[in-house]
Amino acid sequence: MSDVGIPEIWHFIYKSRSTSQLTSPDYSAPYTVATQQARLFAFYQWVHNRMHGPTRALKILFHVGKYESILGWVSVLFYQYNIATKFLWSRGNKSL
Repeated sequence: MSDVGIPEIWHFIYKSRSTSQLTSPDYSAPYTVATQQARLFAFYQWVHNRMHGPTRALKILFHVGKYESILGWVSVLFYQYNIATKFLWSRGNKSL
């Protein structure tokens, strides 16, 4: 994720609704081990299911978990899920 220039963002998935193309970076720390990649994928599944649930669809979802935080955003043009350090959104973070 060093290519993006935002070291606090560890991984993301972006999907264009018009072309149905999906993009995401290669796995990097802390997702270099298969068990961590599986946990990351399960986290993406959880947020996707929450946002596209049968009872109420959400446009934005933010969740701080045990190891990381996730921001899910669904618009008419795209879906985007960002995984970041859970400390990115803390009050003491002066880089925001």
